[in-house]
Amino acid sequence: PTRSVVIPLLKNNLLLSVIGLAIDASDNIFLSTSRYAVGPGLMQKYAPGSTTGVNTGLTPDIEGGFDSAGNMYVGFSNSVCVYAPGGTHCARRITKGLSSVTPFAVAPDGTLFVPDGSHYSNGEPQNGDVTEFAPGGSSPVAKFSSSSFVDPEGAALGFLP
Repeated sequence: PTRSVVIPLLKNNLLLSVIGLAIDASDNIFLSTSRYAVGPGLMQKYAPGSTTGVNTGLTPDIEGGFDSAGNMYVGFSNSVCVYAPGGTHCARRITKGLSSVTPFAVAPDGTLFVPDGSHYSNGEPQNGDVTEFAPGGSSPVAKFSSSSFVDPEGAALGFLP
């Protein structure tokens, strides 16, 4: 690893979990944590070379990532919020076609690939899907389904040089 980040625990913390992580084009790390039972959760920003985070004031949840314009995409239970660079309020909310957002992927042009993690019947996982949104769009442009997508819990993009 090139950098380690220490997550401070609260006194009598019952459960701490990392719920989101994203790195912007300037190599800042954005880390969301949940502190179940003693709250509050935090989204912290770690500057390059720093091991100490600064609270962003943003609601912590599932970071999808950043597009090349610097917009940050954060997933909540049934929506994705787009924050403008440096913004502290949701500039655009995407809800159509989403019911249970899990960790998702953001392409440099702003294309989103969002898995739906709500596919259960009688407690058993069922075939899920991944929904694609065009850059700047708020309505799905494609839905990918397969018998191998059993309760998808995340998406990632890989780019070859």
